[in-house]
Amino acid sequence: MKSIIVILAGLWTSWRYTNLYSDQILFNTIAPLGVFIFLISLLLWLVLMTPLGGRASRTDGYSNDSSDFAGDSWGGDGGGD
Repeated sequence: MKSIIVILAGLWTSWRYTNLYSDQILFNTIAPLGVFIFLISLLLWLVLMTPLGGRASRTDGYSNDSSDFAGDSWGGDGGGD
């Protein structure tokens, strides 16, 4: 939880001090670079720490449930002759 607070505070601070038309290197180069870095960090945090990573559960995709594949298991013959 502390990491998201640090990321959001850094993103807000970098955004606040970004001024692309400034003559100072802190405002026209370093702050926009900070926005980019904190934005990438936020996106990575969202992917790794929330179910937005593409999977709702942390299973490997294999199931021992007999209802998969019309009741057949991987090694079954499907109840033929």
